[in-house]
Amino acid sequence: MNRVASTARPDWVSDDLFPFESRFLDLPPDHRMHYIDEGEGEPIVFVHGNPAWSFEFRHPVRELRSEFRCVALDHIGFGLSSRSARREDHRPRSHARRLAALLDHLDLRDITLFMNDWGGPIGLDFARRHPERVKRLVIANTWCWPVGDDFHFRSFSFLMSSWIGQYLLRQHNIFVNGVMPRAVGDRSVLTPEVMAHYRGLPIESNDLGFQVHVLRGPRHRPRAGSSVSHFSGKRAHKAHFSQRRYPQAIPLARVYALLYSESFLHDFRDLPHHRAPLIDAP
Repeated sequence: MNRVASTARPDWVSDDLFPFESRFLDLPPDHRMHYIDEGEGEPIVFVHGNPAWSFEFRHPVRELRSEFRCVALDHIGFGLSSRSARREDHRPRSHARRLAALLDHLDLRDITLFMNDWGGPIGLDFARRHPERVKRLVIANTWCWPVGDDFHFRSFSFLMSSWIGQYLLRQHNIFVNGVMPRAVGDRSVLTPEVMAHYRGLPIESNDLGFQVHVLRGPRHRPRAGSSVSHFSGKRAHKAHFSQRRYPQAIPLARVYALLYSESFLHDFRDLPHHRAPLIDAP
């Protein structure tokens, strides 16, 4: 199968910071999904959240492509993928369908799914529907259980759909300028050159992208022998909460829960059948 379908990239994309070939997949009704596909070997699929795009995974892709086939996509409305004014196109289930279409197109199997933020419920939808094609899950700051009664999700949905939320999104690009710097432990990595790769996006990509709906949550039943690594945030109570929830939500897998700390990479390397390259920036 021909894996190459390139087009010109906008001027604000640096070939030095994002040294990968851009590929595109046309999807119905009129979408054009951008993705990168680097290296050979067992596939690792990176699934981003909001307000990110495949640029977020440039460091792990660069480090791992010598040993693995690394695929990172841009959801519709994000990164270099096409935009859509249809609200339905920005719901998690729509993003999940298009992720599945890409993985079917590439015919990927024995997949390691790396999922961050909203990429969690999107990627786990594929895992629960196709457990025979998923070998490992790496779950970073996300969830895989119902959140219909979760105050955080309900309040967030209410705020983002309100006129205040829409004003902050459209006029101030609040996710990029406000939320992103607070979500990164070492803000020095968010250089002006890096931030230009998020601020260069049309504002619509952070407006309609990931339209918030209360999720029922995918429940993953992995194949025997699969493993799950969950990376928690800096707050210890988040890690303890996740340690309780993930074994319940994913009962057939070995679950490894790690808390980001100075010893994070050392702890990760000590896990059986896992390895972590030293990466300078997130």
